[in-house]
Amino acid sequence: MVKRIASAILGIFLAAVVVFMPATALVAPIDGMFRLSALGGAEKENVKSPESSFGGALPRFLGEALAVTPLFIIPDLGFQFAGSIVASSANWRWGFNGGPIYDFGMGKAGVLVAYQVRHYQGSSGSAPDFHGTWIKPAVSFYLPQTNIDFWVSQAVSPRWVFKASENDNRRVVIPVNEAQLMANFFPPVPVVGKDNLELSLGVRVRNLWGSGHQSLGGGGGSGSTGAVSVGPAGGIAVMPWQNLEVTVARGWFDVNHNKYTVSSGVQYYFNFAKNPNLSLLQTRRQYLEPTLEPGVFGTMWNR
Repeated sequence: MVKRIASAILGIFLAAVVVFMPATALVAPIDGMFRLSALGGAEKENVKSPESSFGGALPRFLGEALAVTPLFIIPDLGFQFAGSIVASSANWRWGFNGGPIYDFGMGKAGVLVAYQVRHYQGSSGSAPDFHGTWIKPAVSFYLPQTNIDFWVSQAVSPRWVFKASENDNRRVVIPVNEAQLMANFFPPVPVVGKDNLELSLGVRVRNLWGSGHQSLGGGGGSGSTGAVSVGPAGGIAVMPWQNLEVTVARGWFDVNHNKYTVSSGVQYYFNFAKNPNLSLLQTRRQYLEPTLEPGVFGTMWNR
């Protein structure tokens, strides 16, 4: 099952690159830019959790600042950095991610490091903090009217075990691995201007490999407490005014395990390119996904 899922994702990615790769490079050089994001929505994000404030459906607010700068001494090389904070009921988390990005002519590639601190408000007054770290290789290909994004999130931090308030059980918190493939289409809709409407559709996989896969239900036996999460991801965004993006909706769903994250809001861009009047398509090509609060944990109980 796991091998079939992995093979299907790789096959879709390779097919998109081979079939749609343009004969000429769609150049999008690295220029300085800055983005402020404010999104609201709801989430039920953990791979597995009992019914408690840790894994139940909760409202969420996300704020993020993203910056990209070229490294002038090395052509086609730049640095990307983002910091974010998420407030969700009595729980909150903050983190940052960043790393080098490279423009190879028909797209961009990079390796980002993500770090996140989480505060958990227990049901009986416990309030522990814990953190995790992920390595995130990412690549984007620029096709006519389309961007294809692919990234992998590899957890490199250990699990956390702390005394919980429920009986004598101990909650185990495990950083979870992820992968996402997304195609972003920009149809020519004259109402909002050329390339200013984005329709995104893709797939996200969680817990397919790593320590979380083994501990959170990879074997499928009687001791399993979770499962591999596979589900559609997508969104709709529009740029009605220069540099202002309205995120109508964006989200990820795992229908089989009732996990999801949905958001909407606004994002404003400060572009320092030679031509600062960029469309939404051109603005997307100024940076690499993943952004907007990367990193996810799974949980289980242990005695």
